Amino acid sequence: MKYKNLGKYVLLACLVSISCIFISTKTQLKAQTIVLEKTIPKEILPCLPMDRKEPDREPIIEGAIRYQGNDYYVIRMLYETNSPFENDPEPYYRGGRFAVTVDEIGCLNLNTIDQSTELIFSSLLNVLPKVVAQQMALEKWQSELERLGGKEQLKAYILEGIQPGPWQTYLFQEDLYALRRLGLDLPDSVLTEKPELAF
Repeated sequence: MKYKNLGKYVLLACLVSISCIFISTKTQLKAQTIVLEKTIPKEILPCLPMDRKEPDREPIIEGAIRYQGNDYYVIRMLYETNSPFENDPEPYYRGGRFAVTVDEIGCLNLNTIDQSTELIFSSLLNVLPKVVAQQMALEKWQSELERLGGKEQLKAYILEGIQPGPWQTYLFQEDLYALRRLGLDLPDSVLTEKPELAF
């Protein structure tokens, strides 16, 4: 009888240990990233084409995350570039998405100006650590969930948005991760099929 009770205590101790490890792992994963304030710090300005910025539109911060001592920002902005039309006298602006990291030394571009337009329609996993891209996607879709008022509304919005068209919503691995974390049951087929990019 004594040994039977001992076995129960050992089993209980094991279950408690496993639970503690699981909770500790979840806490560590959550603590890996810190969401930063969505304002553009002066430290990253040298890494953005601010001298070519569209004058009436300010850059938009899509994500700002601190991870392993580095700050990561994704900025969307319009910048002046060469017009595709011959003899066009008007300034020509193109949309771009810029990934920038900042450490104690300064800022570093994670993609070039030439890649910035393509990055609007591409996975952030091309330029960011996986944990950072996933956390940025989680922040984005959490905001959309709150704006739309519920999971069913968000799911309907996504399923309508992924249909081909000029305003198509592009979904990548980090988006699917985030949406599933938020409780949406979406199949892999919603992912946007894009070729590998040379980032």
